[in-house]
Amino acid sequence: MSHRKFRAPRHGSLGFLPRKRCQRHRGKVKSFPKDDKSKPCHLTAFMGHKAGMTHILREVDRVGSRSHKKEVVEAVTIIETPPMIAVGVVGYIETPRGLRSFKTVFAQHISDECKRRFYKNWYRCKKKAHTRTGQKWADEDGKKSIEADFAKMSKYCVAIRVLCHTQPKLFKLKEKKADIMEIQINGGEMADKVAFAQSLLEKPIHVKISSLKTRWSILLVSPEVTVTMVLLEDGEPRNYPGRLTKV
Repeated sequence: MSHRKFRAPRHGSLGFLPRKRCQRHRGKVKSFPKDDKSKPCHLTAFMGHKAGMTHILREVDRVGSRSHKKEVVEAVTIIETPPMIAVGVVGYIETPRGLRSFKTVFAQHISDECKRRFYKNWYRCKKKAHTRTGQKWADEDGKKSIEADFAKMSKYCVAIRVLCHTQPKLFKLKEKKADIMEIQINGGEMADKVAFAQSLLEKPIHVKISSLKTRWSILLVSPEVTVTMVLLEDGEPRNYPGRLTKV
């Protein structure tokens, strides 16, 4: 450190502080986009895994900039987004203290990937999670209660969200435990949202169903990941150099 100057410009951008590991692997939605009833029903978020980074060559469309109508090279993050599976519907009502969950309906069949998230030790557990909720769909009285719950959601709820989980078997990861999150449905009336959520149960959800084809900024990633992204749709695990990073 001999002949060190006393003054120097700071190194690095303050926009990326704090430079540390994220507290949670799965990103958190702080607020969903504002609902517009004039649009068709769609999902407002999607889960993916960071597969790596690359660069793209694009033409800048920014009037007044020196780079306007010129080609620039930018760094992008590749997010792999295999289909998710919907396993439940949650309805929320408005209270003086904010939203509160009103009714929750689970699907009849839930995969082991999703059940692993409910246990700390999958090897020693009895694997009995949501067996009673699945039996409701086979019973006539249970079906009536489920239909009644969906009817109450359409009548009283102000927000409908779908419980979705990832499929780790489609990722090049050692992990077998799926990530679960609630994704809000926007567009249409409340009855349309409930019907749309009901149609998604136990079915694979592709990126094309959500609004991510035109909005790139609502893909659920960790805060440390670059915002500019390239989506890989419905793909089998790619052979990327090194290990995939979960976000």
